[in-house]
Amino acid sequence: MHLFLLGGNSKGNWEWINQVSEEFDSLFSDCTLQYYNRWEQEHDMEDSDIPLEAEKLKGLIMNLADEDYAILAKSIGAVVAMTAIREYGLKPRACFFFGLTTKESDETSEFFKGLLMDWNTPTLFGQNSDDPQGAMKQVRSLIVNCRVLNFETAEYSGSTHKYERLESIKEDVGRFLGRIN
Repeated sequence: MHLFLLGGNSKGNWEWINQVSEEFDSLFSDCTLQYYNRWEQEHDMEDSDIPLEAEKLKGLIMNLADEDYAILAKSIGAVVAMTAIREYGLKPRACFFFGLTTKESDETSEFFKGLLMDWNTPTLFGQNSDDPQGAMKQVRSLIVNCRVLNFETAEYSGSTHKYERLESIKEDVGRFLGRIN
């Protein structure tokens, strides 16, 4: 199975998805890392960048033959992935979303809730217990309120928006893959 990796908003996430790619090489046949256009200008993504990055993800996925694939994304990367799945009818075997941001403006929050509503792609949601962008308690509530199906959650102790315990994350991803296969 092929893994597509999408980082969070800041360019520092490029290093994180490279580390994930190295750590997860035994779980997946190959990994493709998505580099956001905004990182070239040293700027964080804006809401208007999401459709462009979603289309880019679609293009990367369409380059696969008929290989099964999964998507692992952090923070805004999860929004990009969900947008691509909703807009282009992509069918990943699984998604692994970490560091979901629940503390956004009302407009962004409503957009995110719309993407998550009745979500049925097999998904592992991983969150730090006290992530300042959205604690696990808030993420669980959001998942329930949006009627998400076919999911698991994984909670990590921590009060940052960084997801550095890659061994734990890899273990949870491997277990989830075993459940859906």
